[in-house]
Amino acid sequence: MNIDDEIKKLLPTGMSFLQMGKQLRMTRSAIAGRVHRMRTRGEIDNNYNVLVARITPGKPVERFDLPKEEPSSKPKFKLQVQPDADVGGVHLLDLREDDCRYPVGETARGHFFCGEPRRDHKTRYCAEHHPIVWVKGSSPKDRKFNRGRS
Repeated sequence: MNIDDEIKKLLPTGMSFLQMGKQLRMTRSAIAGRVHRMRTRGEIDNNYNVLVARITPGKPVERFDLPKEEPSSKPKFKLQVQPDADVGGVHLLDLREDDCRYPVGETARGHFFCGEPRRDHKTRYCAEHHPIVWVKGSSPKDRKFNRGRS
């Protein structure tokens, strides 16, 4: 017999999950997890009553019974795009590997970045934006955690 079947037999008795776990040599959390999964699968209801499956064999079960609409030639809504102010910079898709990644703006057309040459190969930012992003002492090596010791 399957563990889930044994749990289904014990549920109507009113035993706690801890008592069921001791009897089945499982933890209380394992019993609770299995009961939760049985509830989400529809095998038991919220009052822990065992439910009988009503699916007839041989018939495919449809997950959603939505009415099928024929596609119309007219769109249901009209998208109106307002012209954006020019934010400058380089579009996300146009960035090269050695370009600065500092964000300068976002519009309906996408995200824009600085795009200037990077300061060096260790950073992703140009000389102007590197000090803005990286504050001195912000790296884990530079931090000293004083945990109540002097």
